[in-house]
Amino acid sequence: MSAELGVSVLTALKSCGVRDILICPGARNAVFVDALTANTDFNVIWHFEERSAGFFAVGRSAATDRPVAVITTSGTAAGELL
Repeated sequence: MSAELGVSVLTALKSCGVRDILICPGARNAVFVDALTANTDFNVIWHFEERSAGFFAVGRSAATDRPVAVITTSGTAAGELL
């Protein structure tokens, strides 16, 4: 994924009201890690384990009454969020 596409995705998330991004960093989502490191528009929450990230995001969304984005490293990890 290109850096431009990563920035475009983050811009779209911001326009949808996302302010908190939960990220499970890894090599496959390095573009987002780099973009979020330099971005002050989001509250970035680093999470070590992808399976429990979804539960954390649901709780955060309920507490803030805003959508929370979760960025994982693979399709399998995204499936675990379901």
